[in-house]
Amino acid sequence: MLPPMVRVISAVLGTILLAVRVCILGAFGLGAVLCAGYSLYVLVRHGGLPDMSLASLHPGVYEYLLPPRYIVLNTIFISCVGLPLIVLLGLLFFLALLLDKLGQALFRWLELVLRADKAI
Repeated sequence: MLPPMVRVISAVLGTILLAVRVCILGAFGLGAVLCAGYSLYVLVRHGGLPDMSLASLHPGVYEYLLPPRYIVLNTIFISCVGLPLIVLLGLLFFLALLLDKLGQALFRWLELVLRADKAI
């Protein structure tokens, strides 16, 4: 039988994961919905989609680049900053959803391991 400390740590990590899940998915989902609503408004009103991005909203966003040795991460950052907000928030929401599913699978696997240990 596994020590009770492992069960307590699993319960604490599960609670933290649930709180993070609600916060992250809620924030990215709400942000994507707001950006989609604004994009639809501009599309109906002006006849074109807005090209708002983080770079157009905050020109100093490029100050946060990493040191030159992280050229791959800087390239990813620059391309993400240049994306329209609706696409960026949609991608972040999809990534958060994917990480959420992976976290759920990890905790299901841990639950199966703990139950199998109890049966022995």
